[in-house]
Amino acid sequence: MGHTVDVFSLHGVGGIVGLICNSLFVNSNVGIYSSDGAFSGNPVLLGKMIAVICVLIIYISVFTLICLVLTDFVVCLKASGEFHT
Repeated sequence: MGHTVDVFSLHGVGGIVGLICNSLFVNSNVGIYSSDGAFSGNPVLLGKMIAVICVLIIYISVFTLICLVLTDFVVCLKASGEFHT
């Protein structure tokens, strides 16, 4: 496995876990722009963060597909048969 394969497993999963943990543990005493999280009596924030995660996954998937199609027009993304073992 190369570094490009590990991008989602590191950054994607880390970002998802970070958003969920922030929506659970955030407290309004931390800063003036923060609100209470699910463990502080505001479970709506957890639902909003899960909705944001779902929208971002769809957006990133569509944008990645568009980039792959455009790249395929410029250079061939498939390796020829001589490179397959």
